[in-house]
Amino acid sequence: YGPVRGGAPPVPHQGKLLRFFHSGMDNEWAGWRRRYFVGALLMDPDPPFAVVAITPKPLLYGSEIDGLSGTERGQCVSYKPRVVFPGGVVEHDGRFLLSVGLNDSACAILKITPEQLNFK
Repeated sequence: YGPVRGGAPPVPHQGKLLRFFHSGMDNEWAGWRRRYFVGALLMDPDPPFAVVAITPKPLLYGSEIDGLSGTERGQCVSYKPRVVFPGGVVEHDGRFLLSVGLNDSACAILKITPEQLNFK
């Protein structure tokens, strides 16, 4: 689902470092051609921080469906559909709280369980 790009700073997880990242592909039909995705990877905690596992498919897919009205969407300076990107993460009560940006116009906090990572 595209090359691994920037994302949330890594956090300790099961003796490794867990990092949520974004990726994207330019294969949409009309308008803004890119769709963004969020995945996760595990890295060794010591340099050179080798990647040891990665989610085999995206955890999140950018969507053109959001909670904005047409008026609100039109007032956004940089609205783009199909965008999701991670900003920060903390572990809390056995799950991860991941902040994400949506469509360059909104933010959300998502709850992700370790089981949802499904590393390969």
